[in-house]
Amino acid sequence: MYNGHTMTMTIDESLARRRIHLIADHVEYFVFLCLTGSMEGAAEKMLVHPKSVSNHIKWIERFAGKKIVQKNAPGHTTPLSAYGKQLFADLESDFLGTIKKLDADKVEDLLAQSFVETIKGPVALRKKRK
Repeated sequence: MYNGHTMTMTIDESLARRRIHLIADHVEYFVFLCLTGSMEGAAEKMLVHPKSVSNHIKWIERFAGKKIVQKNAPGHTTPLSAYGKQLFADLESDFLGTIKKLDADKVEDLLAQSFVETIKGPVALRKKRK
């Protein structure tokens, strides 16, 4: 009970929603990259530095355990990997469902790390099993 009201939401439900928000925030950078075709274009639309877009893309790659973009020279179109193309198609058809699917593996090690630790860490992550 809080302030005279009975709470029906659980801590686990609230934490699950928090994970969804965290993942969705990073995925928005990927969506802007796909819509504009480049890190620079996404950065311009989102009013951030291109390095910020790049860092969020790295976070998603570490979270998913797969590359979503291919290497390119700055200022050029950023080509998507096969997984990146599929991820964008999935996000276009069902954004929330795709986010929940990404969260299904519950990569606790990654979610417990800071943003900087995550983007500087190895791509292959050890997933905790419950």
